[in-house]
This record gives sequence, structure tokens and C-alpha cells, in this order.
Amino acid sequence: MNPRNKSDLETFIEKARILQESSFVKKFDKGGSTAILEWNKKSGYDEVVVGPEGDEVNSALFTLRMFIQNNDRISIENISNIFQEEPELDSRKSNFEAVRLGLNGELEKKIGINFFGDHFTYMEALKLYLYSEGHTNRECTEKWKEISEVPFAATMYRNAINLAIALLVGNIEVLSNITQEALDDL
Repeated sequence: MNPRNKSDLETFIEKARILQESSFVKKFDKGGSTAILEWNKKSGYDEVVVGPEGDEVNSALFTLRMFIQNNDRISIENISNIFQEEPELDSRKSNFEAVRLGLNGELEKKIGINFFGDHFTYMEALKLYLYSEGHTNRECTEKWKEISEVPFAATMYRNAINLAIALLVGNIEVLSNITQEALDDL
């Protein structure tokens, strides 16, 4: 096996382990994520996301970037390419690919919330949040500001982000396990 490819597989496993140990995962594992929207005749409405928030979400998202952006050597797609290139990994290649394609399918599902006529997919929601929070994309920042100004919209959206992150983290753990098994087979 190409030494660089082996190193990338090992790095993928290590970064997946770090993600599994994150504060986001610890908090999500304790209680998931729920959007609570309440109306009280006296005090009006109240909204809250129960689950990971703030730095827990941002930290997980910034770690996830290396798995979902193909300009990183350990992105899921680039690791999939290594499985395709290396004949020694053939016994695990179909498992890795099945999980990767399943994850892509889940991320392309609509989150079920209409934001001003937009029905975002989980991946679009992740990217919007990621690029608006980092203020790296003016269009995303403006769209996030628009969502944040509508009662309940930001709460529902943040809950959807938590669910998308959890989906990614869980699948990355499975992909990491498959990768570890492939290396163990060498």
C-alpha cells in the first residue's frame, strides 16, 4: 500500500476518534437534541434548543469540515478514493462505499422546515450555518441573519443542525471502524 494512503487512513481514524470524544457527542449522547417551542398567554412565546449548543456545535462543525470538504486529504470522498485505489482494501471497499452513499442520501434529504420558501437539505443547512457563523460567505451570513430574526425559525434550524451533525458523526464512526478493520486486515 502507498505509504501516504496508509497515513491518510490512520489520520482519518484518529480524527474520527477525536470527534467521538467531543463535548458535542457527549452532550448529544446524554439527551439528543430537541427544539422546545412554548406559548404562554401571559408571557408570549419562548423557544430553546435542549442539547448541544454554542461552542459545542461550532467545535464539532469545524472538525467535521475536514471530513466533508474535499480539499482535505481525509475527507470522506478522498478516503473513499483510497479504498478504490488500493487493492489491499478490496474486502472492505463495498462496506465503506455503502455507508458513504447512505450518508450522502441522508444529508440530501429535506429537513422539513420551510424557511422563506427554502426547504434546505441537511447538507445545505450545515453549509449555511458553517459559512455564516464564520462570516466567510456574505450570502450565507445574510440568509442566517434573516432566519435568526424570525421567531422559532432559528431554534428549529439549530435543532436541525444538531441532528445533521449527529448523523455525520455517527456515520463517520462507522466509516472509521471499517477503515480500522481494513488496516487490521493488511
